[in-house]
Amino acid sequence: MPTVAPDQPGIYGSVTLWGRISTSKNWMDSRTKSRGGSLRPIWISELGWSTCTAGESDCYASTSGAALADAADPLDWRLTLGPSASGSYVAEAALSDVSTQALVGVGEDAQASYLVRAHGIALALGISHLNWLQLEDKFDGSARNFWEETAMLRTVAQGYARKQAATAYETLTAQLGNAAYRGAGPLHGYKHVNNGSAPTARFNLRFASDDARIIDLIWRNSGAETISMPLEPGYAVEVISRDGARLPFQIVNGGARFSIGGAPVYMVQSKPPKLTLNPATELAAVMAPADPALPFTVRIANEGSGQLTWQAQSSVGWATVSPTAGQARSGSIELRMQATQLKPGVYRGALKLTTSLGNREVPLRLVVMEKPYRLYVPLVGVP
Repeated sequence: MPTVAPDQPGIYGSVTLWGRISTSKNWMDSRTKSRGGSLRPIWISELGWSTCTAGESDCYASTSGAALADAADPLDWRLTLGPSASGSYVAEAALSDVSTQALVGVGEDAQASYLVRAHGIALALGISHLNWLQLEDKFDGSARNFWEETAMLRTVAQGYARKQAATAYETLTAQLGNAAYRGAGPLHGYKHVNNGSAPTARFNLRFASDDARIIDLIWRNSGAETISMPLEPGYAVEVISRDGARLPFQIVNGGARFSIGGAPVYMVQSKPPKLTLNPATELAAVMAPADPALPFTVRIANEGSGQLTWQAQSSVGWATVSPTAGQARSGSIELRMQATQLKPGVYRGALKLTTSLGNREVPLRLVVMEKPYRLYVPLVGVP
């Protein structure tokens, strides 16, 4: 799609990215129903927009001049589009339905916005893998053609400097890399029509991350407006630009009010972080010196949004901890008490936890007896 947005209003619906993916999915669904088996995942192997401009010698901008020559295949110029392919161009200007001027690139700002919009649409329609064409030009500028400037990075001579698309991609993966599509958001207004013109509309795609965040990806495929997005009670909110900057917003009548346009924004709602331990009360045991080590499991978790980092250690030698550190939404710590070489008596200590959400201690108590008296009772379970 070198000359239009992935959701370009006014073009035929089946030609938009939404339409192309829908057509592929419908084809796969029909074949699966008729032939059996499970649905195959759909991958997009190449998608990208060139940032070539009419003033660059390696971009195809006109049918005039010596760049056009006879070719065995009259469509070769559509694929190569560069002076290095001289002999592959053909003077197609006589064909009234061919606009070679339209094959100038889209500009770096548009490239970055189309990247995010395309990925959002693909995720919403269940695409499991999308390759962007390309991170950096594999010919490093030597091929001198239209497609080399789909790269997110400039050439080695330019120090592989970032284009806006690289920053937009980094922000995209930071916000949606561990998130799953949950459906249209409350302000979604796009309605796909395959056999008709794509409408001017607002897109609101909602995702949920595995660290309890709600992420709304929002943009317009034409124009700009100020919106008010409903908020979840008790959640913190921030609005993030396509390129990762925090944007201003206002809270009005239970909604976040901010502006949107062609550059997608992320509205992120997060639950307040909350450290929980289970059990959080004293761990106690009665043991004889010859008894085997007695294990206890302490579960540690952040019940809010975000990751949790922690370190654990025992304050006494008769209790050991494994693992001693972790980073996750939740995890388990095994503490083992051992009475070997201890004299009869009562011993006390603590499981000490240092976490990104504060420090906690779980009391430990070990009663050592030469011969503990244990009473075993039957356990009856009713299904």
